[in-house]
Amino acid sequence: MGEQRSWRELITEVREWSVANFGNNGDSREWGDQHDNPWGSLASGIGIIEECGELCGAFYAGDRDDILDGCGDVCIYACDFTWRSAAEMSTHDSRSKALEIWDRRHWVGRRMVNLADTGRFAHVILKRAQGIRGMANDEKYLKARDEALNEILAGVSHACKHGAGVTLLEAANTTWDNIVSKRDWNAERAGQ
Repeated sequence: MGEQRSWRELITEVREWSVANFGNNGDSREWGDQHDNPWGSLASGIGIIEECGELCGAFYAGDRDDILDGCGDVCIYACDFTWRSAAEMSTHDSRSKALEIWDRRHWVGRRMVNLADTGRFAHVILKRAQGIRGMANDEKYLKARDEALNEILAGVSHACKHGAGVTLLEAANTTWDNIVSKRDWNAERAGQ
């Protein structure tokens, strides 16, 4: 494994890589010149859900390497989602601290990644985009979003521990160092 970064350091590196590959498309209610496209954090949110599905498949197949990769991929998308969805970057540190707390918890009897958790996360993001079910309220949305992400990461932490024998942060660092940080999606789009 490469360098062991903190969540805060990892989020910063993921942000730089993500902007280089996908543009600076953070959330905004009004799409101005500061945004390359209107996706905001939606693509990262969908990525979290998609990687949870892959992780479940790896977990049930019992493939340790794929479990480690799946856990790391969920974390990388969570790092990207964290900075892209922050109303103010000052909240970024509190969320990265929360990730460290999630990783230290002991999840006795918790199922790996609960479909209801990923569904709730998708629900909160969708209702925010639609401006319904109270999700147009910033405070209510941020609380519901962070709670839903917390539940997903709790399951992923359990999968890391029991399926790959590593912590969530170790999985994130391993996947970042060995796979994700080496990807150049701009080159792939250009056909190289």
